[in-house]
Amino acid sequence: MEFKDMQSVADLIANKEALIKRNKRGKITAAAVAAAGASVIAAAQSEAASVDGFEDITSSVVSFERLGNGQIEFELENGQRFIASEGQYIIDGKEIMVSGELVTVVNGPGINSMVVAVAVAGAAALVGLFLLTSGSSATAASSSASTASSSSSYISASSSLKTVSISSSDTGDIVGSGADTVFQVSNVTALTDIDSIDGGTGTDSLSIESALTNSSSLDMTSLGLELHNLESVEVAVNSDGGGVTIDMDSEDTTLVIDANTDNETITVTDLSAKYGSTDAAALTVKGMADGQTLDVAVTGAPVVKFELGLENAGDAGAATVNLDNGVDPTQVTITTSGSADNDIALTANAMTDLTIKGSADLEITNTLGGANLAAVTDINAATASGDLELSIDATVQTVDLGTGNDTLNVTESMTANHACDGGDGTDVLALAAGIDAALGDVDKVETISTAGASTIDFDVFDSAVSTVDVNAAATVNLNDLDVDNLLVTAVNNAVLDFDGTAGAGVNNVRITQEGAGVTIDGDASIGAATVTQTNAGTNTITVSGGITELDIDGDRTAVVAGTGATALTDVDASGAAALTMTANDPTTITSFVGSGGVDDVDLGFTGTALIHAGAGDDQVDTAGASGTATVIGGTGVDDITFGGNKQILDFDGLGDMTSIASSTFTAFADFDAMIAAAETLGGFDSGTDTIDLKDLTANDSVAVLSTTYDHDDTASFDTFVTDALARLYAGNDIIIAHDDDTTPNYYLLVDVGQDGIGATSSLGIIQLDASIADTDIV
Repeated sequence: MEFKDMQSVADLIANKEALIKRNKRGKITAAAVAAAGASVIAAAQSEAASVDGFEDITSSVVSFERLGNGQIEFELENGQRFIASEGQYIIDGKEIMVSGELVTVVNGPGINSMVVAVAVAGAAALVGLFLLTSGSSATAASSSASTASSSSSYISASSSLKTVSISSSDTGDIVGSGADTVFQVSNVTALTDIDSIDGGTGTDSLSIESALTNSSSLDMTSLGLELHNLESVEVAVNSDGGGVTIDMDSEDTTLVIDANTDNETITVTDLSAKYGSTDAAALTVKGMADGQTLDVAVTGAPVVKFELGLENAGDAGAATVNLDNGVDPTQVTITTSGSADNDIALTANAMTDLTIKGSADLEITNTLGGANLAAVTDINAATASGDLELSIDATVQTVDLGTGNDTLNVTESMTANHACDGGDGTDVLALAAGIDAALGDVDKVETISTAGASTIDFDVFDSAVSTVDVNAAATVNLNDLDVDNLLVTAVNNAVLDFDGTAGAGVNNVRITQEGAGVTIDGDASIGAATVTQTNAGTNTITVSGGITELDIDGDRTAVVAGTGATALTDVDASGAAALTMTANDPTTITSFVGSGGVDDVDLGFTGTALIHAGAGDDQVDTAGASGTATVIGGTGVDDITFGGNKQILDFDGLGDMTSIASSTFTAFADFDAMIAAAETLGGFDSGTDTIDLKDLTANDSVAVLSTTYDHDDTASFDTFVTDALARLYAGNDIIIAHDDDTTPNYYLLVDVGQDGIGATSSLGIIQLDASIADTDIV
């Protein structure tokens, strides 16, 4: 392949024999000149040769190896090896910047940038490089010569990152190039004889590698070092056991400190405006430890802004950043980064405006508007994506939070001038004890929490609110509720007072009862409450007002009390383990569903009611009722007392009746066991009340035993058994018998087993304290 036909670096390497060769140091062969273009080589060589002290270390590539990740290791004729990636070569610690066309710019300690001879003949070709020796005072060379070919070009700079090492032997002025440059210095003393560092164009930084140790310092004033066109100065600190001081001598740059999680004080003085600004100073601190302090003194009257970068600062607790040691900034911007939380106490008494940016979590542990932050009125964190926790008092008027899950602690009651926007994420507005959120404008906050008595007016909030956390045994007024299905979590003995006027769409509030007691009260009609009980043991729901429907969940033992319980019309305790509701019992119940355990309830009704006692041995008393009801006892041995008018005892199935084996029914000695297994029905009014059974039995005919029996008499009991079994064997499924011992009792015997004629395996028994006729069975 001809040199001019090479189309890539791969072609160049694969045909290394076509590289321009040197037969003598500092000389270029005629063949090389002819191949590369005489005008390019002549111009570059002439320019380089005009500089005193140059050394030609040009060599040819003799081998290469692909390392992956876009990197190649080259070996030169002189035995040197270097690893190259796009735009970057390194030889003997000197960084050689190379563009996509292999244009070479050289930099090293104590030397200026030097453009070297490069020819491009149809494609990339590395001709050679010249290094200016240390101590040269030459300025950067350049060339505008063109190549012999129309496709050729001469490029004078590279945009890749460069590293320039500065050692203790270097003196004078250090000047960068057009590249982004890192000036690396091993320690502070290496800067003693350096007069200035000029980064030139690009984004440049000075990096001091050795950490400042106990009671040591970086003193730009004493060094007499001037910085020009440098975007940042990076300093590490290792000061465990003693603080360090950094004097920036009003240099216009950004200070970057790696605190290395030490716990001593870092003092920064004479920090001026950053590069490119006249009114904004900037400092970034990384790895501050819990309890560590950063004291910053800003200099320069025009500086009113401060840009504070935080990376993993105070993660284990809280670090302190004090900006009030010089010119006090009025506008502070905090930008967070890193993988851990940033937790700081901040001092900036003149700050009126706080801006928060960045992706990491941030907590400012002291109160904005309070001590050390007394002047803050506006907080803008709209672009922050980390989770924020901030505390404010009434001084702060406007808060815009970001896209994280943020918490805003409010320490003084809000006024009409307050405005808060929670932004995206799931956000919390946390009210201190005794603090109200009754005025102002709050948007996009999902949870309101209280630490004590508070008034929350929902006119202040938009529809984003879904949860209220009540964290104290205190009264929380929830005024003008306009959120349907709001979730309220309440600790023990919390009082939830729903006042004002509930919105037209409010039909239910959900309450998580975390303690043994909760009270529901208020003048606003919110319709229904669903209470989920999480506390082990017995939990009391005191209803003082506000609701007419109550659902109970949580599989706990529940007690319903309070004067407002009389207004309940619908109670569903199917999610409870047991229920007691005997004090201030409802008077106008229309629907009741009992728990899965033992219930003891008193129910009144004036209209039509449906009562289902549920599972368990329940006691249901409707003696005070005046309306009509259908009562279903459910499974278990139930004790039901009728009242009112035209009540019906119903069954979901014959299995609802607790049954006894027919073998038990034959023995006089087992009479007590028979009665213990019997359902009990009191207050039955024959001719008015009914028992609904016929839809469950095969034979609808009801047999009434004509003989009155005495269960205290063995012979009489035996006759009772004989008569009853005879009717059952004959096919009758329902039998009425009268036991006229001391107290008149009637028994309703039901063939639960439904075994058919000639067989009866089990019986269900209902014991009544009043007479019943066959016509009462429907």
